[in-house]
Amino acid sequence: MTYSGNLEKICLPDEVWDLYSWKNGVNPTAEDSIGNLSIFELAVFVSFQEAMDIQKSMAGSEYGWDKNKFPLFTSGGGDYYLIEGDISKNEYGSIYYYFPGAVDFERMISQYDSLYTLFLTIYESFSKNIFTYREGVLEVDDEKSFEIGKKLNPRSDYYKLYS
Repeated sequence: MTYSGNLEKICLPDEVWDLYSWKNGVNPTAEDSIGNLSIFELAVFVSFQEAMDIQKSMAGSEYGWDKNKFPLFTSGGGDYYLIEGDISKNEYGSIYYYFPGAVDFERMISQYDSLYTLFLTIYESFSKNIFTYREGVLEVDDEKSFEIGKKLNPRSDYYKLYS
C-alpha cells in the first residue's frame, strides 16, 4: 500500500499496515517515561499520524533522511527507526537507524533486514533475558543483543560495522 506524504508516494510493506492495524502506536501518559514505553532499545512506537508529521518535517531536510524512508519508532530525543519505502530498491522493507550524532556512520545505517526480523530480534532478546524491564526501565545486555541482531539480520550494515 502507498502513503502520500508531502513529497512523493512511499510504498510501505504490508507488514507496516498490519502493525498499525494491530496498534496505532503508544499513547503515553504524563507518568510514562521513555524507558517504560520502549519495546526495544531507544524505540517507542509512534502513531501513524505522528509518523506522518515526523516524515513531513524531516524527509528531504538538511538534517533528515531521504523521502522514501518512513519513521516507525523514536527515542524521543532525535533518534528514529525508519523503514525503506522505495519498492525499486533491494533494501525495500529494511529498517534503518537514524542517529544524527553518529560518529561511526553517516547519520543512518541499516540495522534490521525487515520489520519481521526486527520483531524476531526483540522476541529472541526477551526470551533469552537479554532485554528485561526493571523498575520501569528497559535494560539491555548490549553484547548479547548485538550477537542476536547480527545472526538474524545478516544483510544489515550495522552489524557489519561493529563486527
